[in-house]
Amino acid sequence: MLVAIDPAEPSVAQGYAAYRTPRNEVVLAHLVVRPEARGQQIARSIVGRLSEKFPDRRGIGAKCRPDFPADPFWPRLGFVALGSLVGRSQEAHLLTYWWRDHGHADLMTWSGPPPSAFPVVMDANVFIDLHGAKPGSLSPSTRRLLLEVLGDRIELLVTPEMYNEMARVADPAERRRLRNIIASQYPRLPVHADRFESIREVFVRSLGKEPASTQDQSDLNHIAYASAAGVSTVVTRDNPVLRHLRSVAAADIGVDVVSPEELVAHIDESEAVSAYRPAALLGTGYSLKEAGTGDDSQLREFFSYASGERLRDYEQRLRALAGTRPSSSRLLLADPTGTPIALLGTLPLGDVLSVPVARMNQTALQATLAAQMASLLRTCASDAGARAIRITDPHAHPVLIDALLRDGFQMNAAGALAISVPRLCTLNELEAVVTGAVSDPSISGDEADSWLKSARRLASEPSARAALSLERQLRPMCIVDAPVDSWLVPIRPQFSAQLFGYPQELLARRDGLGISVEHVYYRGGRSGEAGPSRVLWYVSGAREGVVMGRSELIEVVDGPWETVFRDFRRLGVYTRGDVRSVADGRGQVRALRVVNTEVFPRPLPLRNLRRFAEGLGHSLQLRSPSRIRPDLFASIMKEVSL
Repeated sequence: MLVAIDPAEPSVAQGYAAYRTPRNEVVLAHLVVRPEARGQQIARSIVGRLSEKFPDRRGIGAKCRPDFPADPFWPRLGFVALGSLVGRSQEAHLLTYWWRDHGHADLMTWSGPPPSAFPVVMDANVFIDLHGAKPGSLSPSTRRLLLEVLGDRIELLVTPEMYNEMARVADPAERRRLRNIIASQYPRLPVHADRFESIREVFVRSLGKEPASTQDQSDLNHIAYASAAGVSTVVTRDNPVLRHLRSVAAADIGVDVVSPEELVAHIDESEAVSAYRPAALLGTGYSLKEAGTGDDSQLREFFSYASGERLRDYEQRLRALAGTRPSSSRLLLADPTGTPIALLGTLPLGDVLSVPVARMNQTALQATLAAQMASLLRTCASDAGARAIRITDPHAHPVLIDALLRDGFQMNAAGALAISVPRLCTLNELEAVVTGAVSDPSISGDEADSWLKSARRLASEPSARAALSLERQLRPMCIVDAPVDSWLVPIRPQFSAQLFGYPQELLARRDGLGISVEHVYYRGGRSGEAGPSRVLWYVSGAREGVVMGRSELIEVVDGPWETVFRDFRRLGVYTRGDVRSVADGRGQVRALRVVNTEVFPRPLPLRNLRRFAEGLGHSLQLRSPSRIRPDLFASIMKEVSL
């Protein structure tokens, strides 16, 4: 017997445990606390002293009738309900067998995951969805994800708390069946009850309060057991757990709590950490990254309560995207202070890039950023091999919708739709190319009609404005023989780096300029440039220059350098002194205003440019802007597009 004595009242036992030590365990026969002394953690102290006294034993076992008042207290002492058995009383009462583990390994103990598997603890709702007699609310696709798609990448585990959860299953036969599954299909996590209790105490202290309900306590226990066993991931589909426990679990006890849909993304994050780190957006102080499962607080800032959106629907939308990694993406844009300001969720569906999340927050450069996000979607579509982009978010930010319309998207009942054609073509090929781009079954005839009409009209009545307008709508398509003037414009590397991000420099670009889709380049002379036309940028180099990109020239402005500088200062990289120094003898400068610059992934070296020009009998002039013939423009574009 182990007796608890209060030194202030040594003649009275405050509680006691009667036990025996058969085989390799401690068996409790009685655990009693004096009624007047209850609520003072005496039972916990007695059980803890037994564990200290017999640390080499496997654990402590006890039997108790489930209808006794003491039944709910066993889990609070670190016990789990391993099973049920019939007692020896004349009435043959059912007894619950409770077990407090000392963390010793045996043949059934988990000894760590295989080298190629990722260990994941699941809570009761996921376990029931996988093994329950009736299908749970876990979708069939997620069941397949856990059992088949991720089957060779993860090792699913259960914690001892699962036994307590199964003890609450009402049907005795189903309860027995589920317990047998736990015992036969899942290894035992070797967790000493005292270690579990210490981690649980840290967790509760961080939360600020003990969970009120039995179910909430079990949710917390699963996470604490996972931490105690050295497993860093718990999967649950319980929204309150994901919403209220996730951030604390990750920060304070090192456990990531994810939904089944997020599990793929979470494993990808763990295996490829660098892909989820912020990267400078276009060389500016703004950063763009793939949102991870630990970014809940930032993602929640884009929840649109004002438009009537339900938080549960928004969270499900985000988790559905995470569940389709790596094809899907959740791009999170932050300003230089780290404040989240835009979120784009994308998912390729056939030849269409679906965008179920398109959100923005209030910021000083909101319109500029919205235009950049619209342009970024074109890049995402090209990377995914998609021919169309469809915004399906019913709560898309109005400023972003306005930018999409300016970018060439069309609005209809299904959302905003754009066509992206990443190829070169001639006027004769144009109708066939556009027909192929709108051939996806999800694009209706009405949606495709305007682009097809524009293509037919341009092919029959070519004009510079119509060609550039259609190219803008179908970016990055280029109609190489359209009747559009093309200019080869030299630019110094330091100005090209700040305007267009090429070549890359160690110093960040000016934020407002770097994220803009509109820029201005100043020069002193006049070479006949006029808009609308195209510009090919030639950047000089220490050894050899390159043709690095293409822009649409929309305006050419001449005037006194002070006036021109004042009007376009926000769009250019020249300082006041720079603009004054390039002015001609009358103090006049020329500003080239360009939009939608495409930086070539493979810039064209000067030697290749000269070879093309010589082959076509075209003389090159690289000291100032010069008009180039359509055949040379076509040769350059074909080379950089290979």
